[in-house]
Amino acid sequence: MSTKHTYIKALLTGSLIGFLLLWSATIQAGDTIAFTRHYQSVLNDQMPVLSSGNASAWRLIPKLDLGLAALGYTQQQGGLKRSLEGSSYHQRELLIQQHHFLKNTLVYGAFNYSNSTETEVNYFTVNDPYRDTPYFYGDTLTGGRYKREAFHLKGIIAIPLAQRWDFGLASSYFMGLSYQDYDPRANNTVSRFSLSPGVNYRTGNWKIGTHLNYSYYNEDITIKVIEANSTARFYSLSGLGHSNEFFDAGGTYRLYQRHTGAMGIQIQNKHHVLELSSELFSEQIKDGRGAQNKGDWQSIKTPFTLAGHLFSVKETYQRQSTTGYQKLSAGLTSSRQTGTEIFQRLESKAINNTTRNHWITYAELDKYHHHQTTAQLAYAWYKLQSEWIRQWGYHVQAKYTHDSEKIQEADVTRKQYQNLYLSAEAERSLAIKKAWFTIKGGLGYNLNLHKQIANLPVTFFSRNSIIPDFDYTTAKRFTGHLSATYEREITSANIRCFTTGAYQLCSSNDLPQCPQRHWFNLTVGFFW
Repeated sequence: MSTKHTYIKALLTGSLIGFLLLWSATIQAGDTIAFTRHYQSVLNDQMPVLSSGNASAWRLIPKLDLGLAALGYTQQQGGLKRSLEGSSYHQRELLIQQHHFLKNTLVYGAFNYSNSTETEVNYFTVNDPYRDTPYFYGDTLTGGRYKREAFHLKGIIAIPLAQRWDFGLASSYFMGLSYQDYDPRANNTVSRFSLSPGVNYRTGNWKIGTHLNYSYYNEDITIKVIEANSTARFYSLSGLGHSNEFFDAGGTYRLYQRHTGAMGIQIQNKHHVLELSSELFSEQIKDGRGAQNKGDWQSIKTPFTLAGHLFSVKETYQRQSTTGYQKLSAGLTSSRQTGTEIFQRLESKAINNTTRNHWITYAELDKYHHHQTTAQLAYAWYKLQSEWIRQWGYHVQAKYTHDSEKIQEADVTRKQYQNLYLSAEAERSLAIKKAWFTIKGGLGYNLNLHKQIANLPVTFFSRNSIIPDFDYTTAKRFTGHLSATYEREITSANIRCFTTGAYQLCSSNDLPQCPQRHWFNLTVGFFW
């Protein structure tokens, strides 16, 4: 991912976007439109069980052979952000997906490629510092630039097993590379794989489904100091501003390995859908110190492990007709994490007449605890132009979050808050000169109900990361967003082109030093 290659990719992407914009503006439109750019959103609204993760539910969708290809560009700019996010973010993205029926069997495939640059990042060396783990290497340097490139593949197959039984299998694979271009220079290789089989049984007005899911996450990090005869200071962070050690070195290594297992149950009866799901995960964090250890993770120190579980329940009530539909949903999710610090010492040990250094474990203490509960209530009402086209409607939502973290050191460090987030969105679609135009607008407001932080250590990371992030999370924040989609149909082929532009503004009077952040997206493509 050299500068030259990045420039060429940007040039090609820009040229293709310009071509598609010109194309979508000059083609002749057809007389009718059977479905629009937002058909996937309509499908998910009319069949809420599709979001449960049970692949067998896809066998029951209407027989639509639909495909989509799109190019997108996203930009974020502004100081209203979390401390470990860059002040500027740019991403180029390609998406291709297809639904296809082979008799009664559904096959779905999707390919996604993204290339992004994040500037003025501070203090971290992991691909995603907000991946819901307290353990990562930190440094005190600011003003770096992170570049990321990722591929994501996803496939679903859903087949009938018998008259009342359906089977589905979903799988996805993510591969990402990222690096920062200043010392200490982190190179991250990230991979994630998941496999999920599921079944569904139908009898009368009842549909009962269940599915399993296994996923594996791996992040391999190599950190080097390029400048000759120089070292960097690394801090092994353990949560809420604490670190269990720091050291000076010309490089280091870290490996994250997470295994996750989940199970879900779905019960449908007429207008009701009940979803229950549970999840367990276990993660190991491994460290290295010298070049001789690279790739030999068996002799590497394991300073931390992280384990947790999650349970969620969701009920959806829906009524629909040929002219519209309404949906009311309520959900509750509870998750817990426990982080264990492992105390080890490097000792020499003879194996097969060869003396090698090994990390010997002397104690393990459960120090980190994180508990989060969220409750959500949402209502949507939409009037339909036809089966797959929404004419107008609105969606409102309220979400309550209770989050609590603590570290058991000499004094127990605690951080907790309770937030309420309210949002509303409206949508209107209409035909303009044989084309289709959709506009969406929405508002959101984040309100803090309670917050507390106690016995925070006086460290560089508590001052520059923990406290600013806590202030950001608990601040009163206003969000407004607006998007517009323009579509036309080609008369000579069953293909529709679209262009979507979207803008979002987030602002807060509680953080006058960084009051705003702007988000912009442009997507062009076609579907068939």
